[in-house]
Amino acid sequence: MSETGGEEWLTTEEFAKRLRIDPATARNWRRSGYGPLAVPFGGIQRYRVSAVIAFEQEQETAAAAEHARRASGPGPAKTFKQRIGAGDPPVAKAS
Repeated sequence: MSETGGEEWLTTEEFAKRLRIDPATARNWRRSGYGPLAVPFGGIQRYRVSAVIAFEQEQETAAAAEHARRASGPGPAKTFKQRIGAGDPPVAKAS
């Protein structure tokens, strides 16, 4: 872990180790715009620890919301048309 301007920063490998993911996954996330912002310092991508913590908290909040949604049980049953997104068929005009 390095320190720049009083804030701690993590390398891609340190970030990946913290989340227990493969460094390649962290690089893929970065390229796709997912996860905390990475900032290049001398060609080495680094993640601000506070941004990593915020990302972790966002993931935890999203997981808790999904857990609550699933725990509340299924909603009202949908009709076949609702499930496939179809409305009533068009009515033919008489000439």
